[in-house]
Amino acid sequence: MGRRARNGGVRDESGCRSGEHDLPRLKVSPEVIAAQDPVGGPGLTFVHRVTKEEAGYKLGKVSRVWVGLKGIPYCSTHDGRTFRYPHPDIAINDTIRFDLKTKKILDFVKFETGNLVMVSGGRNCGRIGVIVSKEKHPGTYDIVHIRDSAGQTFATRLGYVFVIGKESHPWISLP
Repeated sequence: MGRRARNGGVRDESGCRSGEHDLPRLKVSPEVIAAQDPVGGPGLTFVHRVTKEEAGYKLGKVSRVWVGLKGIPYCSTHDGRTFRYPHPDIAINDTIRFDLKTKKILDFVKFETGNLVMVSGGRNCGRIGVIVSKEKHPGTYDIVHIRDSAGQTFATRLGYVFVIGKESHPWISLP
């Protein structure tokens, strides 16, 4: 069990692995790196350099939106963070960009056709493309059709898709 510097803070973590979009810090180097899962599946995480500006924020996929006690609206992300008073247009599966120091939401992007996404699970893990269409399947998994930069269209489950930018402009640096 050791102390790990990650996402702007130091934590004691024994069984928690680093996830995609985490920002670990190395003692031997002042450079900031980002962890991402490549094609090939989770567990094959690699790192790449990011700018100091990009190291100051993190993306989060909205997993839940609700109204709490006394009518206070909340939203929570895929990594367990909860934000009070989010923008009223934020919905489930949207992506928010939040500042790691102030813990405030800077911006958000809707989960809609034409936005840039990264697949974070399944056979297409690590692939990046633009949303072409969404299919609703009541009682089972919803499907998202994505077109990558090579022009190939593929389909994956909605839960595996993470929006990383508006239209074709990514919010994070891509390796």
